[in-house]
Amino acid sequence: MIDWLLDLDKTLFLLLNVKLANPLFDLVMPLITHRWSVRGVFIAILLYLLIFDGKRGRFAAVAAVLAVAIADQAAATIIKPIVSRIRPCHLIEQVHILVDCSQGLSFPSAHATNTAAVAALLSLIYSKARWYLIGYAALVSFSRISVGVHYPFDVIGGAIIGVAVGIAVYQFYKLGAGQWLKPKSDPL
Repeated sequence: MIDWLLDLDKTLFLLLNVKLANPLFDLVMPLITHRWSVRGVFIAILLYLLIFDGKRGRFAAVAAVLAVAIADQAAATIIKPIVSRIRPCHLIEQVHILVDCSQGLSFPSAHATNTAAVAALLSLIYSKARWYLIGYAALVSFSRISVGVHYPFDVIGGAIIGVAVGIAVYQFYKLGAGQWLKPKSDPL
């Protein structure tokens, strides 16, 4: 069963990384997936929340930082060493590699984990922005396959972990927000 799943993952990787490769993806995907692009978007979201959404935004920003911290540590320091999956750019000859192939491990994708955690959390708080947040997380996740450094199951697994973390942090956010953001009762 595991061999069948690994073969399916490799087949999907080759389809998405090699067959769908094109000059537009070659130009755009390395920019989307670059760590400073992802961090820049995250910082912009945090600044927007802090500046323009008052107390709710401050709570949401703190919750988002907490979600990324938990998701990133879960992916990078707990799960990756246990799974110890080698990146496709080290194993597959025909990979269409667009960025440096890190020596780090492959499963789960920390980019997918972190962006999914923020997307899940903030989608629950700001439902009008849900599809923008999910779309961005999906784009970053796809970029990891497109540039040749992650298998599809790496980003799917990362997204599942990220969503779980985002939902868990949202539950704590609700506790804190319920305590601090409820309307003050009229003293009269």
